[in-house]
Formats: sequence, structure tokens, C-alpha cells
Amino acid sequence: MGVHDYGTAGYVGEGILAFDLHCKNRKWRAWIEKAVRPNIEFLLKNQLPDGTWSKMPQTSWDRTRWPGIIDYLIWYYERVEHDPRIAQAVRRFDAFVLNPERAKSLGLLNRGAEGGVKSNSFNTATSLTGRALADILSPDVDSKW
Repeated sequence: MGVHDYGTAGYVGEGILAFDLHCKNRKWRAWIEKAVRPNIEFLLKNQLPDGTWSKMPQTSWDRTRWPGIIDYLIWYYERVEHDPRIAQAVRRFDAFVLNPERAKSLGLLNRGAEGGVKSNSFNTATSLTGRALADILSPDVDSKW
């Protein structure tokens, strides 16, 4: 496993979502839907019990793309296969984000909280986690680009 597997998986997922949205060729879309299955399995197999993926430090770039992974999993669930493991994985991540103490590690602050680590990775995680939170509160507001 590489250093930034999860960050890369988030970017791959965003590319797949964009491809699916704009590609009108059903054969190509069907090929992509089948080709990404090993990547989906990798993400499901490697999700940590707390709903996240990487054990890297808070300032790690690898942590910034978790919301992208969630969008990717939601896309797969809605467009390709209603795998109950995907719904469970999304719920675990949602529980992480909705826990105020845990959410601080992704830059979400609650009343009386101190600001987090100041780094480009952390700022990215903060904005993307905000998008994930918006999607939890209003489903499809973010994952349906």
C-alpha cells in the first residue's frame, strides 16, 4: 500500500463521477462501472472501524480526500450496485463527521472550539469535510455534481 492511497482514491472517484456525468456512451460507462469494482472493494476492506481510512497525522494530504471517497462510494451504490457494505461504510464515516470531538480532526469546529492545525492539507480537509457535512444534512447536495 502506498503513502497516499486514500487521497488518490478520492481523486479517482471524483474523476469517475465527472466521467459518468458527462459521458453519453453507455458502453464506456458500463466498462468503467465494472473496472472500478476492485477499487471499491479496496476502500470497503480498508475502512477503519471509526469510519475513516488513513491513520496518517492530521496534517497529512491523505486525509483530505475522505469526503471524495464517500461521494465515490455513494455514486457506486446509486449507479452500479446497492451493496449494503457501501451504505454501512457511508454511515460509519457520517458518524465520524457528526461526532464533534472527532470532526475537529477534519477541521469542523463546534461551539467553543479552538482552531485546528494551519496547513494546506488541513484547510483542504476542512472545506471538503464541510461539503460532506452538507451532504449528510441534505442528501445529494454535494454527491450529485
